[in-house]
Formats: sequence, structure tokens, C-alpha cells
Amino acid sequence: MTGPQTMLRRYRTTQGAGLGMLCVAAPQAPRKVPGPARIVAGQIVPWNIPGRPTGYPGLVTFERGSLDLESVAGAPLLLDHDPTRPIGRATGLIDRPSDLAAAFRIAPTSMGDDALTLVAAGVRDGFSIGAVVDEYDLGDEDDQGIAELIVTAGHVRETSLLTFPAYATARAALLDPERNPAND
Repeated sequence: MTGPQTMLRRYRTTQGAGLGMLCVAAPQAPRKVPGPARIVAGQIVPWNIPGRPTGYPGLVTFERGSLDLESVAGAPLLLDHDPTRPIGRATGLIDRPSDLAAAFRIAPTSMGDDALTLVAAGVRDGFSIGAVVDEYDLGDEDDQGIAELIVTAGHVRETSLLTFPAYATARAALLDPERNPAND
């Protein structure tokens, strides 16, 4: 079953688990983000666009539908993929035709405060998913003989906030429902 009924069932299942996550397929981001400030959001991975993540010497492309969206529900937001430096949790997820976008609530800690300041200043505003690749295909080789990794199935262990994302468009921005012009 696909379509609105599947999305509603997925929403209810995730809400029942107490994760506060909404998984939807939508052509664009919602105009309002509920709750108080301390939310960062943006594209976490583009679909069908090659990038150069750390940990693989070549290009990596995620096919649309390749990631288990439920795995992002409640997943931690870390600094630089460091599991000893968590700063928040996923609170929203949007599977758009061109990308996967997410919102994260940042914890009210000194590390969280610093992260918000750096995102606002554009200093540390990159997103990167910590994905486990379950299935893949190999694409064309680059000039060094390294094949492109095309992810066809995987799940997300975490998302990180960092300075240099693998995908240039995977960027974080502060969302403040009271001051966000998109809410007007």
C-alpha cells in the first residue's frame, strides 16, 4: 500500500513509539515548524546526486527511496560524526522528490548553544548522514579507477552537523517559528 494511507500509518506508528517524528512524502517543506526555537533544519542528503563523503575514496550517490526513513526517526544529531558529542534529536523528516530534509531539536546545553551560534554564523552549517549501506550497485569508474557507489538500500544511524558536507546542498539553517518569514 502506498500513498496517504501508508504515510498516515507510518506517522501513527512513529508517534506511538513516542518519537515525535513525522515521515511524509511532499514536494516542498512545510511552512510552519511547531514548538519553540532551538531547531535546525535542511537537506540532509540529495537523491541521485553524487557526493564525496569521508570514508569512501570515490563518489557516492543515494537513490531516492534507498534509505529506511524510519531509521531517521529519533536519530541523534552529532557533531562531526562523533558519538561522544550528541547535540540533538530528529523531530521531523520530509522525503521530497529531490532530497531528504530533516529538522532537529538542539539540546539546551553549552555544546548545543555553541552549535546554534555556529549555524547562525554559517560557520558549521553542513549536514552529513551516518548511513549504513545495506545494498549497492557500482557505477562508472573515475579517472583513478574508483567506481561510484550507488546506494540502493541503507539505514541512517545518525546525522551530523559539520563544516564540510559531502553534498554541497546539505545545509542547516535555524528555524524559529516566531521569527521565520516563511511562516508569514
